[in-house]
Amino acid sequence: MLNWCATRNGLGYDESKYGTTLTGTPLHESPYSHKFGWDQNVLVCKKTFTHSQVEQFSFMMQHDYRYELYLDSLPSAVIQRDANNKELQPDYSKGIPVGQFQGLEKIMLYNHLDITVKVHDTFEGHHRIVGFEVEPYSMAED
Repeated sequence: MLNWCATRNGLGYDESKYGTTLTGTPLHESPYSHKFGWDQNVLVCKKTFTHSQVEQFSFMMQHDYRYELYLDSLPSAVIQRDANNKELQPDYSKGIPVGQFQGLEKIMLYNHLDITVKVHDTFEGHHRIVGFEVEPYSMAED
């Protein structure tokens, strides 16, 4: 298991989740929280990795490992933008990549997620989550 940021409760596991039953893969609680109507930037954690942990992340990137986030039992849609022209219509893929492998001397861990929650407003004035998009990127610390 990769050394991600832990949640307040440690690793949470809900065996009643749909994806768990079909694939046998346990779902773990995320350190992210969502509140309607809030646009927020949240620092989840800061980590320093050992050489061994960096090698684990590198292996995962070389083999295109991905993970998914779920909100209200809906899987995330991952946005992929054109590297040269960010204005082009984005494409979507399944699963958030761990990072990008750019050779043995350079790996780029996606350490930031831009999450957009899509909602539908009902006639009764309620809000219903209908999907959410995740755009992963890497940001170097100054």
